Amino acid sequence: MSATSGEGVATASPSSLIGRRAEMGRLQRGLAAARQGHGNSCLVLGPGGMGKTRLLRWLEREALSSGFQVSWGNGLQESVAPFFVFEQVFRRRASKGGATDPGSPASSAVPAGELGAYTLFEDERPRRFRATLSALPRECALLLVTRENPGSLKERGQTLPPGTHPLWITRMEGEGRVTPGDLDTLGERTARHLKEHPGGVVAVDGIEYLTSQNSFAAVLRLLQFLRDLAQEADGHLLVAINPSAFEKREVSLLESDAEVIRPVASPEGVTPQVAGGGAESPSATLLRYLQALESAAREAPQLVVVDDLHWADPQSGTAFQFLARNLRDLPVLLVGGAREEEIPANAEEEGGSLSERLEMLSREGLLERIALRGFGEEEARSLLKEVLGGSLSPTSGEVEVRELLRRTEGNPYFLREIFVQLREEGTLEEDGNGYRFARAPHGSDALLATVPPSLRRMVLQRIGRLPAEERAFLDSAAVAGSEFDLPPVAAVRRSSLQEAQRNVESLVHRRRLLEPSIESPGSRWSFSHPLVWEVTMGELSIARRKEEALALLDWWEEHRSEEVETLARLGHASGDLDRGLPWVRRALERSLAASLPESASTYLSWMRELRRSAAHPGEEGQVESEIQAAGRLSRIGGPRHARRSLLELLTEPLSDRLRWAAREALARATDPFDTQEARRIANELEGEFQRRGSDVPARLRHDLESFQAYLWMQQGDHERAMTLLTSIVEAPKSEVSPETRGRALTHGAWCHYVLGRPDRAEAWLGEVLETAQDDDATVAQAYNLQGMMAEARGDAVGMREMAEKAADHARRAGSFTNAAIYEYNAAISLVEAGKAEEAEQVGRHLWDLGTKFDVPRVRCCGAFLIARSEGTRKNAPAAVQWAERSLQEALAMQRNDDIWECQLLVAEMKGEAGNLNEALATYDALAREGVFDHGAAAVSQLPSMVRFFERRGLEDRCRVAAEKALAAAISFKNPVVERQMRETLARLTTSSKGTGGAPEPAAKPL
Repeated sequence: MSATSGEGVATASPSSLIGRRAEMGRLQRGLAAARQGHGNSCLVLGPGGMGKTRLLRWLEREALSSGFQVSWGNGLQESVAPFFVFEQVFRRRASKGGATDPGSPASSAVPAGELGAYTLFEDERPRRFRATLSALPRECALLLVTRENPGSLKERGQTLPPGTHPLWITRMEGEGRVTPGDLDTLGERTARHLKEHPGGVVAVDGIEYLTSQNSFAAVLRLLQFLRDLAQEADGHLLVAINPSAFEKREVSLLESDAEVIRPVASPEGVTPQVAGGGAESPSATLLRYLQALESAAREAPQLVVVDDLHWADPQSGTAFQFLARNLRDLPVLLVGGAREEEIPANAEEEGGSLSERLEMLSREGLLERIALRGFGEEEARSLLKEVLGGSLSPTSGEVEVRELLRRTEGNPYFLREIFVQLREEGTLEEDGNGYRFARAPHGSDALLATVPPSLRRMVLQRIGRLPAEERAFLDSAAVAGSEFDLPPVAAVRRSSLQEAQRNVESLVHRRRLLEPSIESPGSRWSFSHPLVWEVTMGELSIARRKEEALALLDWWEEHRSEEVETLARLGHASGDLDRGLPWVRRALERSLAASLPESASTYLSWMRELRRSAAHPGEEGQVESEIQAAGRLSRIGGPRHARRSLLELLTEPLSDRLRWAAREALARATDPFDTQEARRIANELEGEFQRRGSDVPARLRHDLESFQAYLWMQQGDHERAMTLLTSIVEAPKSEVSPETRGRALTHGAWCHYVLGRPDRAEAWLGEVLETAQDDDATVAQAYNLQGMMAEARGDAVGMREMAEKAADHARRAGSFTNAAIYEYNAAISLVEAGKAEEAEQVGRHLWDLGTKFDVPRVRCCGAFLIARSEGTRKNAPAAVQWAERSLQEALAMQRNDDIWECQLLVAEMKGEAGNLNEALATYDALAREGVFDHGAAAVSQLPSMVRFFERRGLEDRCRVAAEKALAAAISFKNPVVERQMRETLARLTTSSKGTGGAPEPAAKPL
């Protein structure tokens, strides 16, 4: 949302918890309200693996650092005694007087047993095993053999004895690691540990993974060897297994000579007792809980966390509802974590089901629901860096990461597992700049190539237990698609609709492998998760898939030939060029005509795959039609998709004519505002040009030069950029496309201005406006640059006038988003001129437009303007509210320059609202995170921070911030900010002379 451009470049955004900035803010507000005596409750919702417990762990740390007492309770999947969840909360509070481990079972101490005992911990939830390890004595010498990265265990707050020695089972080499196939080394490391630490403990948390890489017999021999070692050293061997991952015979062998722990669902003494000795009534239990909470809250504010609320017993659900209704006047925050799809919808108690109770609390405003979304591309890259310890190479991974996000729906746990698997199998490999994808993890014949064994095994266990009839139905449904209609699947199965309906109902309600379609819940069905669909498909042979796809294609051609998209998908799945290509081609034409770049890109990829599978994959007419389709795709708003398609096409052996046609289409589809993409394309084209020498067409060479010039501008080397831009402008017009010439003149004008040649800049812009009147997009950029120059001169009126003209031409060019950004640029100058009401009108107009057409970037601009306007009129609460909305939109877009800007705005508005300490803490955090060296986009927002300090008389802070902002402005060639910071420093110098230069006592450098 930078005021300097209609485009932006995303970069990494630091956060203590990846991708959860908005959710963290909402929970922090809940803590702040509780600290002030306003009790409230929240419900964190998300599918398994979405990071609910990780977020709740973060909340625990925040609460403890703020003086809260923290208590945990957990729902269990097994049947439990009444009020089990809240008995955990209040009994742990009584016994420990503070925070407890949310993962620990009701009784988690390791049984005393005899020295050398072999203990088998049977549970499907490994975190409870690690919670058991946390109960070991602090002086215990523990060797933890684990499948998980020990660093990530620590990140998630897993508490282990201080003397723990982790041993990571992984294919990645390094200290403290062992490969899963090297059982001998694992035995040697264990023997060394027990020899050096007599009486020590060995805990093995990764048996399932070891058995996926070795035979069960080999792993069993290893465990018997480890048990003997432990006995000889007077130590103890603890092994965790998931019984459902093994056959009954294998479990029996593991249990032999072992003391078995199974987490007790209803531990002794959990049913509350009153003084008279009889069981108390439910109402008395609820009153006891409330009184205990009131008593504790008199000592310190309280955070009560109930994780896995969807598994809570009905009485605990009643308790959650009761406490949420009665804590409004207490310094208490009550937080639940739940999988929304698994919250019971059937009433098991008076008062309705748990789902109905929670919905009622939400409607009454007593419960805030916080739904966790899947990760986006930037978050996935940050997660990869956390998991593997290195970033993706800047020029790699765009297509691959998007494919993985599609397949996992952005689920952080799935992504974490897949990244480790990709690294171990060599699909992700290290180069000089980080990690890069050696090959793309997608394609119909490689569906399981990147599904980690743990995830694949989990899904296979579920579908492997299906009756034969349901399994056959699920296979046919998978070929029909991740979302499917019932009649064609029934026809392929040669069964009646009633039989098919029975299978669906069982797979939905009992197996939870299917679910009703969101768009057509009564007539269409979908797989519960993309990985369920992919693993099901992966178990089918290629011949079976193609056979079923052809049968389904027959049915659709006969009954619903108007459903071109479905027929195209089945035609592609059939692998039959003659049957499939006509339908895919028709679907592509429809998508191009309707300006649907995502769909068109998919169909273009299917065309290529069908052609490659044919006898003559290099057929010139077909390849030429793909190049033409990619060109059309670029023009309808899908240049990124077109580039991907053309790059894949250029990997094929093509004739010179087709290769250069594809190269030219690629050059025209490359967006110079996308720095990373342009750099990669430019490097590829440059290499080709060097090989071809004088054979390079002049237009293509000048296109490349304009891309390179923009890259030098972004890096602050305007002299080098001008050399290239001048050669383009001075070249014969027959050798330069009008678009390239207009772009070169516009960029060259800005370079002239930055280099101190304003007259030359105006002359170049004047030529753009004279010669490019038919190219509204170029004219819009020219007017926008004229506005930026006016702003640099301090001419707010001229800046507004130029921005309005730029917005008008952007609308004519059909660029709705850029038009909105130019309107925003114009309105910002209204705020500076004191015309807050006019600016607010523009902001509300942009907010309404962005909401109507669902464009987060436009909504972000609108919210930002409204916040600025409300702040100018001293309406602090509204200003904070709209500033936080703008930040939410920026986070949703994952545009990191906007995130920095909105964070600065939120801090400023909170300061205006009287929360000065909170605002200063935010500014200091942003300084530590690199706001002064983030890049050109962040530099343009630094003056707001400096003005904030200056208005409040914080001269030391203001001086430090202004000096850093000045250095950043000089580094990134921003004359506007440079002028403003020099003026600010001059004022501060004058002020300090007048007051004797005494610094304010409370000032503290950033």
